[in-house]
Amino acid sequence: MRTDTDVTPWYRQFWPWFIIALPTIIVVACIVMLMVAIEHDDSTVDDNYYKEGLAINMRLAEDQAATRLGLNAQLRLDLTSGDANLTLSSEQSVTPPASLLLRFTHPLNADADFEVNMRQIAGFSYRGDLERPIQGRWHLELRSEEWRLRKTIDVRPTADQVHQWDLVHE
Repeated sequence: MRTDTDVTPWYRQFWPWFIIALPTIIVVACIVMLMVAIEHDDSTVDDNYYKEGLAINMRLAEDQAATRLGLNAQLRLDLTSGDANLTLSSEQSVTPPASLLLRFTHPLNADADFEVNMRQIAGFSYRGDLERPIQGRWHLELRSEEWRLRKTIDVRPTADQVHQWDLVHE
C-alpha cells in the first residue's frame, strides 16, 4: 500500500518538465527568428514598387529594341586580373555607343550588386574593370541608352579563371 511519503515531488517527474519545455522552446525560437528578421533586411522587396511597376514598359521597349536590332554580345571575364572585355555585334547596321553599362545583380544579396562602365576601345569592342572577384550565380544586364541585353551566369572556379558568355537578344 502507498502512503503520502512515497509520492515523488512534481519537479522530479518527467511530464511536468516535458509540458513546460514545449512552450519554452517555441518562445526561444520566436526570439531567435525575430532577431534574424531585424538584423537582416529583406532586400528582394522594393520599397518603391509602384514606380518600378511603371518602369516595366520602358524595360520591355529596351528588350524589343535589342531584338529588333539583332544585338548580341560576347563577354569575357578574367577573374584574376579583373578585366571585362566585351564584343558587340548586330544583325543590322548600328552605330556603336561610346560606353555601355554592365550591371551585376546578385539574386539574393542586393548589397553585393555593382556596375561596370564598359568603355569603347575600338569599333564594337569594349573594356571595363571588375570591382571585386565574383563567384556563384549572377544576373547580368548590358545597357545602352536605347536597348538592353540580359543573361544569368554561374561563375565556378576554374584553373585559368577566365570565363566567357554570349549575351543574346530574347
